[in-house]
Amino acid sequence: MDTLPVPAPHLPAYQQLLSSEGIAFLYSQRLSQALIEPAQRAASEYNIVAERAIEELRPLLALKTFTNDEYADKISPTPLMDELWHATILDTQLYVDLQAALKVVLHHRPSGDSMQETSQRTLRLATMKALYHVYFETNPLEAVASRPITHHDIETNPLETVASRPITRNDTVTLTGTKEIIVTPNGKNGWHDLYLLGKDSTTVNALVKAIEAKLGACCTEWRLLYDSQCLNYCGGTLGAYDICDGDIIELVEAQVGC
Repeated sequence: MDTLPVPAPHLPAYQQLLSSEGIAFLYSQRLSQALIEPAQRAASEYNIVAERAIEELRPLLALKTFTNDEYADKISPTPLMDELWHATILDTQLYVDLQAALKVVLHHRPSGDSMQETSQRTLRLATMKALYHVYFETNPLEAVASRPITHHDIETNPLETVASRPITRNDTVTLTGTKEIIVTPNGKNGWHDLYLLGKDSTTVNALVKAIEAKLGACCTEWRLLYDSQCLNYCGGTLGAYDICDGDIIELVEAQVGC
């Protein structure tokens, strides 16, 4: 089997988590080639290269194998991991061979949209992130903002949309009483990041209405996640969730993979 080199910093982690056969399959040309198209789509959303997107899937599969997460009730993926995992599952022969190489069965169990399910998935995601950090000594890739922001962009009206432009990670805005919120829709309809302005006193409901107005879609089919917490549409303010200037809120489908 033709294989790609395993990144040296990650090799010790993979050797603890997987068999040599499992490592070889995760870094096989076959897996990379099968995922190239979905990885390219994900790469454009996250401002990374396709191989970097595929690299996010490998630790998830390694951790699921190590924890024997057969029924998807121990750890959950980030949105990027979930996208690549779904693509792997859809290639059924590839997924069968992957599980054989990992010597584990990894079922996909779609979760419901109840608050209990959301809470459980939040805990599973936090568990995955903690394990990821312990073994790989870094954090999973999260959504990346995509433009620089200046004080000229800031208006005093809450939840005003800011025009998109190219960005750097170090851009910040500090303005008393006003904060920038980056909402990242996790859909596949060509949506771009939304840049909204709010205040500590802005309610989650007001944020939802602003997103619905911008997207032309009803948010009852989606969930707003911040720092692995599901924001309550019925009450609460941005300040109550300690949402800070420039923070990213993920807009994800209510029914997501586990």
